Amino acid sequence: MYFALSHNAERIAKLAGRQAVPIVNKSLFSSVKIAAPKLKEQERIGDCLSSLDELILGSSNKLEAFKAHKKGLMQQLFPVPKEDRP
Repeated sequence: MYFALSHNAERIAKLAGRQAVPIVNKSLFSSVKIAAPKLKEQERIGDCLSSLDELILGSSNKLEAFKAHKKGLMQQLFPVPKEDRP
């Protein structure tokens, strides 16, 4: 909805009266048509985006696991000498 209103902001602004503070009255604003997909299409888009969110989250978790593994390998590669340990 935000994108649709932003995209049509100029057209909506032209509906405002010529006052100190431009105002679009409710009935005039209600007459503005905004294109939107049918509910079924919105649901399919939402499902697709949810799947992508899950994929991104899974990839982020894998990346964190790889970073932790790398840190462990680096610590094994360059161990702290016994005399420098607390």
